[in-house]
Amino acid sequence: MTPWPYGRAMRVVLTAGVTALVLSVSAVLVLAAELAEAREAARAARADTVAAAGATAPDPAAVLPSLHTCRLARTDGRWYAGHSRTLRAVATYGHTGPVVIEAQCLLRRAGASPGDVDGIFGPLTRRAVRRFQDREGLAVDGAVGPDTWRALRTWGAT
Repeated sequence: MTPWPYGRAMRVVLTAGVTALVLSVSAVLVLAAELAEAREAARAARADTVAAAGATAPDPAAVLPSLHTCRLARTDGRWYAGHSRTLRAVATYGHTGPVVIEAQCLLRRAGASPGDVDGIFGPLTRRAVRRFQDREGLAVDGAVGPDTWRALRTWGAT
């Protein structure tokens, strides 16, 4: 009786399988070592860049959304912030752009702070709209429509 019941073919297949496994593990180890070296090089390069710039933190402008300026002016008894002259557009949760910037500026002017004037109608803007609508006796729906625009544009104009 032979020690290998299936003979020579089985030994060849087993040897090839073990060889393939050893080569795969070796390749993974080499790649892991190269990745660790690349990460360390990137970390060192980033530290050199920060040291050369004299900064210890990332530039806030790269992290924060762009903020807008409110240029409030009164024309024909209505307030405008310089981003939109609409009286009819509807701005709701999820909208972005100049109409939202205008609403945020006018909400801030009326004392219902929407947070940053970033042009994004998010949860803070929606809360500010609802607060303003409730305070002014409007239908509280959290959207800036014609009635809310009229109230924002004429707020405090007595």
